[in-house]
Amino acid sequence: MALYRFQVSGRRPSGLPINDDVNVLFYEIGASDFNGRSAICDEILSKYESRLNVVLSNSEWECNAYAMADPLPRPVVGRATRNFGGVGEGGPPEVALCLSYYAVRNLKRLRGRIYVGPFLATTISERIPNASLLGRVLGFGQDLASIGESALVPDSEWVIYSPTDNVARNITNIWVDNEWDTQRRRGVKASTRQTATVD
Repeated sequence: MALYRFQVSGRRPSGLPINDDVNVLFYEIGASDFNGRSAICDEILSKYESRLNVVLSNSEWECNAYAMADPLPRPVVGRATRNFGGVGEGGPPEVALCLSYYAVRNLKRLRGRIYVGPFLATTISERIPNASLLGRVLGFGQDLASIGESALVPDSEWVIYSPTDNVARNITNIWVDNEWDTQRRRGVKASTRQTATVD
């Protein structure tokens, strides 16, 4: 089994890659050809679409695979794209939910997270995330873990990778809190400024 890095990007309406919403996942897989690794990419995007299509504001999605054994800069060794989501007005891109996970114990180097968002404005209209949305995000995590059960991509496992000790560990637990995760750095950069004078 070899370790691969999968970079998932959601394209914002600006179309500028610098504004993409990016998450990184790691899988250990036995697929040795481009088609096999691209199948994993497509499966990852299918999980985004099936669980989160009606709540996400981005509509263009891309997943690229990289072999961790390759020297930097690593070439793309698998790729998939899909169009879904974005049916409605988008909410503030700073706002997301955090899908957290760990391997055996919730300790540094054994845990990771996926930022799920940005959401449609109607999705984040409540003060705290509702149970339906939390269920979608948790189900999304369970779907990511089940990719190895697919006939298209057998012999694969979702893992947490620690570059510090260069070890990949199977993910055993996932959770999502009923609290919005808001980070200003995910927001859109200001394009204008209004000013006024005061006495």
